[in-house]
Amino acid sequence: MRVLILGGTGMLGHKAYQALRHEFDTIVTMRVFGDRVKRTGVFDESQVIEGVDAFACDSVDRAIARTRPDVVLNAIGVIKYAIPSIRRRPQPGFFSLSGGNRVRPAVVG
Repeated sequence: MRVLILGGTGMLGHKAYQALRHEFDTIVTMRVFGDRVKRTGVFDESQVIEGVDAFACDSVDRAIARTRPDVVLNAIGVIKYAIPSIRRRPQPGFFSLSGGNRVRPAVVG
């Protein structure tokens, strides 16, 4: 099974990659796969898609089309809020998959 993790350098994304990479064909996206991230040794460079930005939906679409995953794990965006009132407003960097390979903004809360 092929798993695509969106947002691999975040708190949730890199842990999901570590947990899944030995059991599944796990691919991870990130905006920049720079030296700082490479030095961690967490990611297999052949399983990284660089240049994927949540604010550029076409880059997310391309990553999905390129990898043809069975499962997409969305780890893009804020996963914990310090201010409860933020939950009621749309979060532009937070996306969910909705039907096929289309990515649409989601409203949190």
